Amino acid sequence: MIQFRTDGTTGFFTALIIVVRPWRNWEGVIGKQFFPKLVDFLLESQAPDGSWPEEPYGGDGIFGNEYTTALAVLSLTPPYQLLPVYQR
Repeated sequence: MIQFRTDGTTGFFTALIIVVRPWRNWEGVIGKQFFPKLVDFLLESQAPDGSWPEEPYGGDGIFGNEYTTALAVLSLTPPYQLLPVYQR
């Protein structure tokens, strides 16, 4: 499962979606090196019911694992450019 190590100001999944959203070069270094590691990490961290654990830091825990699951799924979609915010 995920080992949360933050300074307590931002949850892991919130930070992840903030970082992943602006990337455009999915054919380059990000797509070839980072994204496969992200996929592996998230799949290993996924619960048997398909969800991801609640955020223990940053105040995001109040939203439950529905919030973290939504952010995890969104962080996996940029290379496919399905959402307008991820399109070039």
